[in-house]
Amino acid sequence: MTFDPYAQRSGGPGIPPPPPPPMPGGYNTPPIVRVRPARRFPVVTVLSVVLGLSVMVNLVAFFVIADLRTNQAESPSAPSEPPVFEGTLSPLTPDDDFEPDDAEKLSISEVYESVIDSVVTVFCGEWSGTGFAFAISPPSGSETVIVTNHHVVEDCLRAGDTVGLLEINGTATEGYVLSHHEARDLALIATTARLEPLYPATGAAIGDQVVAIGSPGGLEGTLTQGIVSAIRDGVYQTDAAINFGNSGGPLLDLYGRVVAVNTAIASDAVGIGFSVGIDLLCERLMTC
Repeated sequence: MTFDPYAQRSGGPGIPPPPPPPMPGGYNTPPIVRVRPARRFPVVTVLSVVLGLSVMVNLVAFFVIADLRTNQAESPSAPSEPPVFEGTLSPLTPDDDFEPDDAEKLSISEVYESVIDSVVTVFCGEWSGTGFAFAISPPSGSETVIVTNHHVVEDCLRAGDTVGLLEINGTATEGYVLSHHEARDLALIATTARLEPLYPATGAAIGDQVVAIGSPGGLEGTLTQGIVSAIRDGVYQTDAAINFGNSGGPLLDLYGRVVAVNTAIASDAVGIGFSVGIDLLCERLMTC
């Protein structure tokens, strides 16, 4: 006879025993699930991190403030308004009785030779242009007044700023902006260099021959020629070649007298330049 364990507990062969009775309360024990708690930094660690960041921020602020104070001490702040000469600027009278209407006109080369020593290249920061000695009585301590464009020296208008001047013979000197007028794009520079002044023309008409001298592209003493193409509101239009670097140079008649100050070119056309009439100096920057 074969032993059947189920038969001993269930009363019959091959019949499994009944399941065990439920736990008191009517349900089985639920499974246990382990939940990993969220990681928390100890209080000491948090305080250490905050303290370290605070020290770093304070150090950076200290060095920034120290650097600003050093820069302010070395470079004084610019005044709110650029200084302008408040004295009287008056024109010089020619030493001779030269009257252009009665004189014989010069050739182009003769005009160039007669005026070139009065023309300079003007440097202000990264910019350069042209200027020329003009018949204006210089202020005390100066020998010559240079005429140029406002936009050539607009970055050198603070008190103490100097403007570099290069003569055609290679002599380098300095000056300072004496007076300026932004709307008419004119400026005057005072310098201790002694240059022969140029004098104003008695006038120019449409069709008159003119020459321009300047430093286009840094090429000092460059001469171009043309005619007066039009005159509008004291501004002369000319077909004499004017390029970047000519700004502030003289536009001259065939007597070697200054008709206007070369100022701008037409951006969308060729052979159209504009020069501010020299008589506008009397209107804006001088007592004539």
